[in-house]
Amino acid sequence: MGERLLYTAFKYAVEHEIPYVYLHTFGREHEMLISLCEDFGFQYAGKYNNRDDVYLKKMLPPKALNNEIDPLAYAIEYYPHFIEGEEIGKFIVPIRPQYHNDLFADISDTARGLFADDPSMYGSQSNTIKKAYICHTNTRHIEPGDLLLFYRTHDRKSIECIGVVEQMYRGKDVSKVLPLVSKRTVYSRMEIEARLKKETLVILFRLMRTFPPILYPLLEESGVQGPIQSIRKITHEQYLRCINWSQN
Repeated sequence: MGERLLYTAFKYAVEHEIPYVYLHTFGREHEMLISLCEDFGFQYAGKYNNRDDVYLKKMLPPKALNNEIDPLAYAIEYYPHFIEGEEIGKFIVPIRPQYHNDLFADISDTARGLFADDPSMYGSQSNTIKKAYICHTNTRHIEPGDLLLFYRTHDRKSIECIGVVEQMYRGKDVSKVLPLVSKRTVYSRMEIEARLKKETLVILFRLMRTFPPILYPLLEESGVQGPIQSIRKITHEQYLRCINWSQN
């Protein structure tokens, strides 16, 4: 729920062009809160009334980019902004409707229905910014800071959100995977153990943005051809065409 609160606050700040957000903490009992906020770009700014610690986050990214800046570090410091230049890898990631609903609460079927405001309808993985995607793809070129465009298969056949890769794990070690994906995946422990019977790719990513659906016919017009059944890398030009459709 902490990440959900941050996500809502950041979204509001961006929509209203608010340059900074801040919070006050007092006492060691807030160490978990501080750790969470630092993971989303808050930095210690000083004391208030010689008592509270003040943490500040910049909401407006710099107009000029340093060529040496790490794309993941940028996504953390200036979340929900991210780097999308030619040097950044872009991948279309297929996801089934039921898993799409579970991971992406704001664009789920539930969010469009009568129970949209009922928190009991959403799991922990729905509320997090940091999420996990588990698959058996052979793709080995995904790097931290790369962009993931999630393609909802079967019904909507569209891309409606984008994430930034945080880290990856490839293997079959349950003891390593479970701590990584706890409360961040749609799969139960039993389902994860079943998947890990063969080599599996785990991608930890941060949900950055949702947008109006980019439907499959528009993907085809952007140069993305054929069925989307596994993770597929696209060119920077294809990415720009897709994103431009979502902004028109």
